Amino acid sequence: MSEPRYPDIRLSFHSRNPLVWVSEVRQALRRSGATRDEIQRFSASALAARGGDDTLRICTAWADVRLL
Repeated sequence: MSEPRYPDIRLSFHSRNPLVWVSEVRQALRRSGATRDEIQRFSASALAARGGDDTLRICTAWADVRLL
């Protein structure tokens, strides 16, 4: 597994809802100073995902994400 694009962003999710994951990563990207274009690129990719596993894969490509 490769390192995420933003390795300093560490998130733990209790929810199994992929939309919650996308929202949390978006907020963390904003807080970390990511550009609007970067956030939009993440969002477009994550929202086009084909289900929870694909969404989680995209989230982990951008941030250090763990499901609890």
